[in-house]
Amino acid sequence: YEQMGRASVKYAPIIGGWYASAFFNLPDTIDLCLVDGPPGNTGPQARYPALGHVADRLSPGAIVILDDLNRSDETQTFERWAQEHPTYHHWRCANERGMGLLQKPMEQ
Repeated sequence: YEQMGRASVKYAPIIGGWYASAFFNLPDTIDLCLVDGPPGNTGPQARYPALGHVADRLSPGAIVILDDLNRSDETQTFERWAQEHPTYHHWRCANERGMGLLQKPMEQ
């Protein structure tokens, strides 16, 4: 990942339909995770596994953003995440493609 002032940005390209192996070498704590891939044509709920890979590293108050929430597949993924993490706050943002946000509680 790349140090950018106070933030470290980890870019995980999609190779062969899912995130490159670099995705699995994550920092110890994550404050913000943007899930914008794999593409919708990769397979059913292709983005669903992303939260499972980062959940144990999310810092208190961390936010996970799921892009393209206007697509039914991403809506289903977001709803599953909200059900599986009932203590997380979750809300939707109305923009061109839709966006779902989950926030880990400050204390858990």
